[in-house]
Amino acid sequence: MPIKELLKQLKDANGTEFENIFSEIMKRIYNDRFQKTQTRGNKGDLKADAIHLDNKTIYAVHAPEKFDLTKVINKLKSDYEGFIELKKAGRWSAITQWIFVLKSDRKGIPSDIMDFITTLDGEHGISTGIWGMKDIEGMALDWTPPEIPGQTMELLRSSVLQLQRQGKLIIKDFEQNRDRLFDLVEWHLETQEDRKNACNNVMALIQDIYSIFIQYPGTFEDMDLKKSVKKLVNLEPETGISIVTIDDAYDSLCKKNRNGEYILIKHCNKIMKRLEKKTA
Repeated sequence: MPIKELLKQLKDANGTEFENIFSEIMKRIYNDRFQKTQTRGNKGDLKADAIHLDNKTIYAVHAPEKFDLTKVINKLKSDYEGFIELKKAGRWSAITQWIFVLKSDRKGIPSDIMDFITTLDGEHGISTGIWGMKDIEGMALDWTPPEIPGQTMELLRSSVLQLQRQGKLIIKDFEQNRDRLFDLVEWHLETQEDRKNACNNVMALIQDIYSIFIQYPGTFEDMDLKKSVKKLVNLEPETGISIVTIDDAYDSLCKKNRNGEYILIKHCNKIMKRLEKKTA
């Protein structure tokens, strides 16, 4: 889902839903360097909703359905003091920054909350800060990846369409001839040379798509296509494609997922749908 759509959803979210969408936005930007935390079973809350590993930052997220200043300050105080207790006990020894993420129906951050955050700053060796909706939006929009140029987008669309067609051809041949790929009389692709060329064409098209992906990884991430590209790349046979390795190549390129869908076709279709939506 595009990050702009996630921001729209964030505006209407509260409670756990807000926390989850916030984490998804941060994950989109920072990948595995940003992680949500989990409770410790019967040991309770970690007093942190997420952690940014590179910045050594803890995030405490609060999005009440109804904004009550006293309750918000009490929540802020409880989260911070609980975090400091854990840090003193050795739990968050590497953390140097604590950020309170607050959704408020007011414009800006109330002065009482800002005063409280400012008072805490620097205590126990921890810098403190607070993010409102504008901070989240600004950070996310600053990150928004550059658009793929029109000519490159057309090349991408063409490569995916060709991959769909060539993939279907190989799969059809595989389904008809999987037990007799080396017979002299074949049903669809007439010779082993035809099969070798078809497989090599498929791999060349996948590499074309991947070469665009590595130039614009953020755009693919924003279109939720990073996983699809990697799934296609993972279909590459372990050995080079030749006449004597056609059966192995077919086995790789015609893999199915747990739902019995051909991976090659499923992810080609997904990429095309996303591209059509983006250019609509």
